[in-house]
Amino acid sequence: MMRVYRRGRERGTVEALRQMGVLQGRSGVKFAPREEASRAEVLAMILRWLDMRLICAFE
Repeated sequence: MMRVYRRGRERGTVEALRQMGVLQGRSGVKFAPREEASRAEVLAMILRWLDMRLICAFE
């Protein structure tokens, strides 16, 4: 399991997004909240989020 190293109210949001599969971390086991995300990583997160929204809309 990836550990979320965030403080305060963001921690719950980050953990919820991780559980939903939107945030997956780097290499599947490393979560790097203080590192910059590449354009490809951000695009992947947006596409996973949109895919989830579409699935939820049709349930």
